[in-house]
Amino acid sequence: MNVTGTIRIETKPCPRCLATTWLTVRAESVQLWKRGALLQEAFPELTVNQRELILTGYHDACWDADLGFDTDDVTGEAVQ
Repeated sequence: MNVTGTIRIETKPCPRCLATTWLTVRAESVQLWKRGALLQEAFPELTVNQRELILTGYHDACWDADLGFDTDDVTGEAVQ
């Protein structure tokens, strides 16, 4: 852990393009998640799409291409 209390984590490979993504997150958040906290509770500072990256590895564009619609970054709801 560095002075600012953040760490870089690598996501799972995206199911569509197989690329991984690096995110800088609070070290405390990672520990909370590892202890069983829900993703949205452990990482409230991240967007819905960033939390999806951690959970599944899916990138926004890959998600949209696979499902055929856009997701709103704030609510996570489908936007037609």
